[in-house]
Amino acid sequence: MNFNFSVAMIFGACCALSTSAASEIVYRCGTVYSQKPCADGVSIEVQDARTLEQKSEADASTRKQSATANAMEASRLKVEAQQRADNAKFAAALARQTKPKPKDKRKSKSTARAKTEKPPATATSTHSKNTRKRAASDKS
Repeated sequence: MNFNFSVAMIFGACCALSTSAASEIVYRCGTVYSQKPCADGVSIEVQDARTLEQKSEADASTRKQSATANAMEASRLKVEAQQRADNAKFAAALARQTKPKPKDKRKSKSTARAKTEKPPATATSTHSKNTRKRAASDKS
């Protein structure tokens, strides 16, 4: 296992050195940059000016930010799942409350009579009607 780790470290160091030491030629074609030459293109030499230490720090920061973003996404997904479950429970409870109850086909006599009878007139309602009639006749 120690040998495998050593080989991996050497391979990683070689890759890092080869990518930082190599410079690429990039062509600027108007407002577009490309690795392929084009007509009227200007060649620009691109090289990473950072040291190996700076690059490894930037890579570590990128990994840390990626892990933080993944944790935030997992948290958001968990909250959204809980909200969906709560909404489903609420909708089910609301559906149970608004569900029409079956009508009882047998009606009692007192209920049928109560629906057909008019409520008795009260003194205030009669008084109000008479007052309105007088006010209307006075205006004429």
